[in-house]
Amino acid sequence: MDAFVGPLTREHAPTALEMAWREISERQSQSKLASVDIDLGRVTAVDTASLALILALGRRARRDGFLLRWVHVPDALLHLARLSNVEELIVRP
Repeated sequence: MDAFVGPLTREHAPTALEMAWREISERQSQSKLASVDIDLGRVTAVDTASLALILALGRRARRDGFLLRWVHVPDALLHLARLSNVEELIVRP
């Protein structure tokens, strides 16, 4: 998924949000699966905007009736989620 390659920081988050949602929606509508796995293994930098972005995408997915599952979540992003007390919202397989 092109939205999750390279830095996913405050500068990149607004563009990444819309790009990612288009790709996720397309993938889900083609497969009709109850969940879509998103690989974050190629993300090179994160900040609080990254956390806000994946939480927003998760809310959109739940609103549309499916679940996002996050794979290869960077440790720094998990740390931010723990500090923010939202780690349970980052669903992993």
